[in-house]
Amino acid sequence: MSFENPKGLWMLLGIPVLIFIHLVKSKHEDQPVSSTYIWKLAEKFMKQVLPMQRLKKFLIFLFQFIAVLGTALVVAKPVIYNGNSIKYIAVLDASASMLTSDSKGETRFDRALEEIRDLTKKINNGHTLSIIYASDEVYYLIQESSSASDVDLVLENAKCSKGGCDIHAALDLAQETASVYPDTEIVLFTDAECTDIHNIEVVNVGDDIWNAAVTSLTGEEKNDLVNLTGSVISTGMDSVLPVGLEIDGQVIDVQLVECEADIPAEVSFSLDANRFGHYKNARIFLDVEDGLKDDNSYSLCVEDEYHWKVRLISENPRFLRSALESVPHVTLRTDTFLYDSYSGFYMNVFDGLYPSEYPEDAALVIFGVSKLPEGITAYGLVEEPAKLKPSGSVSDPLYKDLILDSTYVSRYYPLKGNALWEDLYQCGNDTVAVYRRSSDGTVTAVFSFDVHDSNLPLQSDLTVMMRNLFKYALPWIVEETSACVGEPLTISLLPYEDTVFILKPDNTRIELSMDQASAVYTPTDVGVYRITEKSDEKTVYKDIFIHIPESESSVQKLDGLSIDKSVDSFRGSDKETAPKAATRLSVWIAAAALVLILAEWGMTCREEL
Repeated sequence: MSFENPKGLWMLLGIPVLIFIHLVKSKHEDQPVSSTYIWKLAEKFMKQVLPMQRLKKFLIFLFQFIAVLGTALVVAKPVIYNGNSIKYIAVLDASASMLTSDSKGETRFDRALEEIRDLTKKINNGHTLSIIYASDEVYYLIQESSSASDVDLVLENAKCSKGGCDIHAALDLAQETASVYPDTEIVLFTDAECTDIHNIEVVNVGDDIWNAAVTSLTGEEKNDLVNLTGSVISTGMDSVLPVGLEIDGQVIDVQLVECEADIPAEVSFSLDANRFGHYKNARIFLDVEDGLKDDNSYSLCVEDEYHWKVRLISENPRFLRSALESVPHVTLRTDTFLYDSYSGFYMNVFDGLYPSEYPEDAALVIFGVSKLPEGITAYGLVEEPAKLKPSGSVSDPLYKDLILDSTYVSRYYPLKGNALWEDLYQCGNDTVAVYRRSSDGTVTAVFSFDVHDSNLPLQSDLTVMMRNLFKYALPWIVEETSACVGEPLTISLLPYEDTVFILKPDNTRIELSMDQASAVYTPTDVGVYRITEKSDEKTVYKDIFIHIPESESSVQKLDGLSIDKSVDSFRGSDKETAPKAATRLSVWIAAAALVLILAEWGMTCREEL
């Protein structure tokens, strides 16, 4: 036995003080009495009682002695060491496949939690348990706890996600502890098949429960037909799957699809475009009893029709008008003279005509340098033909599908913008187009040349350039039509919109805070989400289908997982410096001392009575 606070043993000096008090304490008192006659009559009785009195006094002294000894030990904190402290780390797979359930409704995740509860039996006597939650995000549910009740409370509130699982990130987090403490034990609770594992104990909570899934759905309209094509899979065994098609809530058709085990099979439906060409939601589903329900259907959401009002003000609008009219969802108005007001348009394009003040509540595209926005300077006219090229990375969406192999500008002004402006296009080493996005999300782009002074109108590049710029300046609510659970969605605030709502699959409605031009939202449930943006003028919405990752619908395989427990990896590699597992006796000694103090007090009071 050792002591964490040996200085507390100085309190043992109270024992000789206690002995001294008992030695010098008077054992009798002189009292005058009128007669000893009655005492003589009680002499026989007293001879019987006296031994008991001596025993009581001895017990009182003994209790006091032990109470002083116990108090000193409590302060000194005695411990019994049981070797090195073991830090158990439970890595809990919380991916969607762990929601696979048996006929009794027990999921793999439930079994993993029970296994971790069994592990808590090892965390007494100085050992600790940490639990790493591994889903799309990886974090500690509890860290270095030695309390089984605390661990149980955490497990009671643990919920399995419907996303993926980053086991490698979870093990990297566990490695941070294993790299410091050589006696760390990592236990992985998962339903994946693990091979070539090093320094990790794997508890496989998987089983042979059958699962079938729909993993994709696409659609196209061709030759007066709406063709819908999906993919289904049967895990673990061959089967014939009944696959149904639902259009806008109405079941249209059912097919039987033969599936070989673990091999995706295609299913196709062809519908009359005259009848079904304007559907909003198509869904294929499986009518089966399997282990995982969240992957039994897949939806295809069609975008709501919308149109941006765009105004072109140009003395010679022919080429720009043609390019803008080819941009999807644009309602174009063309004017050959200036107006006093430009409100009500999402984008204004000025070419050769410039107002005294540019509108501030809409996207702007300006060709020419007669009137430049604040922060831009134009230099001397260059009249030598130069090849037009992007200023940034060709992977930037602003340059998507551009060719520009033989695009030249014959007359332009070099531009230079302040820190708020970014270069967009160049001729040689000169910047000829810049752009910026203001704090309220409004985009302004300035070109220092006239399109008629280039060969852009003779190529497809002008149309592609305007389409990319338009999409950047006026993005749709969200680009995706489907996404995985846990995959962040960038939601853009449309011009003139001021409120953004999200209706979740369970009909819960949440409002997004949109202080900037966009916000990030991460879905956590499976189903169709409706994102709605409202203003005084109109309401627009976008439906997006959220599904579990395709990999979660079949048996996953993990290979080559390892934890480095070599001595060289430890900080201060001497294992003797590792924390010790210890049984602390202070609580038990304190409880015993308290009982003895109460017993001594009771006996003293009774003796005085």
